[in-house]
Amino acid sequence: MGLLYQVVLKRSTRTITLRIDAPLEEVLSRDAKAKGLTINSLTNQIFKRYVEWDRFSEGLCMLPISRDILKGVFDKLSEEESRAAGENAGYFVPRELSSLLFGGFDSESLTRLLELWFSRFTSYEHKTENSDHLFVVHHDINLNFSLYWASFLQAALKDAGCSNIKTHPSQNMLTFSFTTPK
Repeated sequence: MGLLYQVVLKRSTRTITLRIDAPLEEVLSRDAKAKGLTINSLTNQIFKRYVEWDRFSEGLCMLPISRDILKGVFDKLSEEESRAAGENAGYFVPRELSSLLFGGFDSESLTRLLELWFSRFTSYEHKTENSDHLFVVHHDINLNFSLYWASFLQAALKDAGCSNIKTHPSQNMLTFSFTTPK
């Protein structure tokens, strides 16, 4: 007979009082109930999204676009056009955005930017061991989209001084790894 251990991580929380408009509270209550959450849990999710994404998204000059539109655009490109567009953007976009958001551009700021970007995809995972990084990004768009990002990442990571850069694009996902300078 095995033993079952339950680990509960204690989070540091604070109690605050907020005033919100009645119509907002009604929507929050209805949505929380539909999701099987408390209003507190739902508002924590909203605050977390703001802290991790929304406060940066204006600086990133991001536009909301549906997956179907993005898929349609990349379906029209050849594999070579996708690679060329990714490489071109990879040389200037990360440097500009990292400087804007984090005050500079290096392998650390680029890694933070990649985490921010990929947190908006279908799913992603980032593993690190010392200075070695592995990202697995599931996007569910198409191969050309993966090829674009593979070329983008090759250029950006090289520009940030990373080494051992490997990309593995496929139809619905992209896996890539790199080593940051020590």
